Amino acid sequence: MDLATDHDGFLWIATQQGLIRYDGYTFRRYTHDSDNPASLAEDYIQTLKVTSDGRIWIGTSSKGVSIYDPKTDSFTSLAKLSDRQSLTSRILSIAENTQGEIFLGSTHGLFKYIAQQEAFEPIGLLSPTDELAKGLQILSLSFDDRENLWVGSNKGLFVLPAGKLQMLAASAFKVKASDVETFDLLSRDIKALKFMADGRLWLGTRKSGAGVIDLNTRQLTKLRLPYLQGKPKAINAIEQVSDDELWLGMYNEGVYRINLHDYGDIELVSNNNAQIGSISGNKINSIEVDASGVIWVGTRGNGLNKYLPNEAFVTKYIDVDNTKHLFIRDAFQTTDGTLWLGTDKGLRRYNLDSGDLSAFIAHPDSVTDLSQSTVVGLGQIDDQHLWLSTKQGLYTVSLENNMVEKVNTASVMANTLIAEGKDKLWLSSAQYLYRLELNTMEMSRFYYQNQQGVEEDISTILPLLKDNRGRVWLGSFRGLFVLEPGAEHLIKVTDVANQYTFDGTIALALKDDTLWFSNASGLFSLALNSLKDGKASVKKAPLKVTRANDRQFSNLQIDSQGRLWEASLMYDPISEQTFEFGRADGVDVGADWVGSFGKLSDGRMAFGGSQGLLITTPEAFTPWQYLPPIRLTDFQIDRLSRTVDSAGIVEISPEVKSISMDFAALDYSAPELVNYRYQLVGFDQDWVTTNPKKRSVTYTNLSPGNYSLIVQATNRTGFWTAETTLITFQVLPAFYQTWWFRTLMLLMLILTLYLLVRWRVKKLSEQERIQNEIVLASERAALMEELVEKKNQLLADVSHELRTPLTVLQLKVEALQNNLVKDVGASYDSLMSKIGEINCLISDIYQLAQSDIGALHLEPRSHNCLQTFSCWADEIADAVAVKGFTWQQSITLTPSCCATFDHDKIKQVINNLVDNSMAYTDLPGSISFTVKEVRKGLEVVIEDSAPGVSKVQFASIFERLYRVETSRSRATGGSGLGLSICKSIVEAHKGTITASGSPLGGLAITIYLPMQAN
Repeated sequence: MDLATDHDGFLWIATQQGLIRYDGYTFRRYTHDSDNPASLAEDYIQTLKVTSDGRIWIGTSSKGVSIYDPKTDSFTSLAKLSDRQSLTSRILSIAENTQGEIFLGSTHGLFKYIAQQEAFEPIGLLSPTDELAKGLQILSLSFDDRENLWVGSNKGLFVLPAGKLQMLAASAFKVKASDVETFDLLSRDIKALKFMADGRLWLGTRKSGAGVIDLNTRQLTKLRLPYLQGKPKAINAIEQVSDDELWLGMYNEGVYRINLHDYGDIELVSNNNAQIGSISGNKINSIEVDASGVIWVGTRGNGLNKYLPNEAFVTKYIDVDNTKHLFIRDAFQTTDGTLWLGTDKGLRRYNLDSGDLSAFIAHPDSVTDLSQSTVVGLGQIDDQHLWLSTKQGLYTVSLENNMVEKVNTASVMANTLIAEGKDKLWLSSAQYLYRLELNTMEMSRFYYQNQQGVEEDISTILPLLKDNRGRVWLGSFRGLFVLEPGAEHLIKVTDVANQYTFDGTIALALKDDTLWFSNASGLFSLALNSLKDGKASVKKAPLKVTRANDRQFSNLQIDSQGRLWEASLMYDPISEQTFEFGRADGVDVGADWVGSFGKLSDGRMAFGGSQGLLITTPEAFTPWQYLPPIRLTDFQIDRLSRTVDSAGIVEISPEVKSISMDFAALDYSAPELVNYRYQLVGFDQDWVTTNPKKRSVTYTNLSPGNYSLIVQATNRTGFWTAETTLITFQVLPAFYQTWWFRTLMLLMLILTLYLLVRWRVKKLSEQERIQNEIVLASERAALMEELVEKKNQLLADVSHELRTPLTVLQLKVEALQNNLVKDVGASYDSLMSKIGEINCLISDIYQLAQSDIGALHLEPRSHNCLQTFSCWADEIADAVAVKGFTWQQSITLTPSCCATFDHDKIKQVINNLVDNSMAYTDLPGSISFTVKEVRKGLEVVIEDSAPGVSKVQFASIFERLYRVETSRSRATGGSGLGLSICKSIVEAHKGTITASGSPLGGLAITIYLPMQAN
């Protein structure tokens, strides 16, 4: 019955079965519910009006008016008159002025809504005694820009200016009374009224057609509608669909499209079952234009029609046959401006100026009339003839007399024809490339020869073109080929980088020095100047397409800006943008045929297919930029739909388990191409992408807090809208989720943990104390055992060390007592030597003891290192030489090098180490003495020759009373305390002493002394 678009962008449809809201995906029906006073008053709806406050006034058939409030998703019914009677008449029209006053037109007259009384007051257009007042029905209402209410009735046209009633007679518009036709227009049923911003009022009648009144001049012009001579011209709807065009909805004939500038270019759009996209029925009830420009047409008994606003670059779509579609195989414009179409049912001629399409009628004397021929290729060599290729061979058509003649060549069905000058014609067939010499009618065949010189089948040749260097390019299922000027064989072209293959090349186009071609892998560009020996530099275009199509550019044309076009696709190499076209753009040629295209002389492009021909104007192209609003279409709590105020914060009780939200972007032009992404702020960390089929989101068991659902959507061309917050809600906490309850629980937990920790700490402390006592007792026992063991070992070692000299003393003394010694003096000397050894041993033990208790006395002084160590070296050298060893020394010190150390103690260390070397080194052996500066200190190295010491003994030789040999014989070893004493002296100087293998074959002792010892 009626259509309307509300402030949110939803489309509303009035029917006899209720009110329907459409969001591009889902139809939501509202009906009368006797148990719900907030439901629709009646299902039979006559008219709709969206008022300035966003509400929808709904005129019913017998129950007055229902008012829909989108904020509450509920209805308020009004049927009371000011005299307390009920409004039971059919509401046929509703109008609102700028003050928000509402007027109703019904079968019982005109009414005004009195908001204070919530009732309707009748307005008498005529005196009750007036003959016209009887049976007066108000069919249409419209306010003009001066707040005059125009009233269309079954008794003619009225105007209500500032509360004053006036009937418009013919003389009021300066129209002669003798003009019966014009008077008839005003005296009949005025079914539709539409005031335009230019000051004109359009009116449609039930039987007399349409007219327009210039309200400034009061001139009435009746619109003369062609096609309907002798038929009733009933008009139910008037709608301005663009700045330039007006649509009239006819009761039984479809839609008239009228040019608003001169009321010319009138076109009748009516149902045609043979034409895809035709209007579904001719009984038009209403016309509505939404915010994006989509035109909606409601019919009686044939549903709702959607007409998409064609972009300006789509200038014409042709249904080439009234009874069935012809498959257009090729399109070619001859020099006389005629566009020729090769189809599967012969040849067609299309006049680009008049839009007339006609079948080609051959001259009676022609060899064939071509009516049953499949014309696959078209071309022109001279201005007098059209060349065409069919399955039966090659033909020419005289453009003067339509004479068809067959070219006397082999029956070659050429997919593409290209003229070279006036005497050559290139043809591409299923397997070969041909050149026809028109002067001699000789046909030359060219084929591909592989590297072994064998001819290979290159399968079906599809596109063919000639570049500005005289080379002929062709594409086939086997790849891309080129014929150089003067060559006899084709060359297969490959990518110099071996990155791409060109099998299935189905389209070619040339722009300057760049060849563009396409196959199932995509779109490619080839630099002509890079071709060498069949290899060329090739780049792949970064196409971004959403449609599933293995032939994205099956027909390829280039406009003056270098953009590449196909019927439903355009690629701009400069911006690298891809634009896809579909029915929303007025583009639909059905199944395409490779090679079915043609470039027109004015820059336009023609593309053919199974459903007709599309002619585009590339220079007029502008991308679809409408950004649709995003709306919340449903809000469910635990699977039950709820009405919410999206402007405020919705509170959700803690018992709720699930929350579901549906949304839609209201781009009705192609909702299936809209993409979405959403984020529930407070829960989702990032955007969630979804498609048009999944526009419902559900969240379960949300934690207490505030949440906002924000959604973004694209329009049909992929441009994203701004973020839209659809709803904000707060999940309330249960008592156990409140802050005070959680705080109390936290305090109790802390107290419990504190008591538990205290108990545990106390218990662990007691266990640790007992364990420590056990460990301490065990350690003490082990230490005591170790000390006793060391003491016993020390006593044993000292006893052993003392027993040998004491035994010798005892024997010497007994020998002297018994006068057994011949040389008494020598015996006394020997006794003194042994006593000295005992004294040295006791002295060493004492010195180590002093070191252990930290009582080792040092007298550090600064010494000139070069003088001191050189002096010591000279002294030692003599003693070493006497023992029969070779002495080597290397003292690399600067004259100014000074260090602080105890002179006697360090000398004692060096003497001990040299004595050890002399004691343990086999004769003849070598002893080396090296001194140098390193790391702010001195490095002293004393080395000797074999025998050496194993690596496992390096760390042990500094232990007390340790000897390398196991015999402990005093003949080869000392007391075993010398190296221990050396270590204690060096460490007392904050230095280090280590043992290692010597390159001489023996042992190397390395001492490091800091320059400044503390």
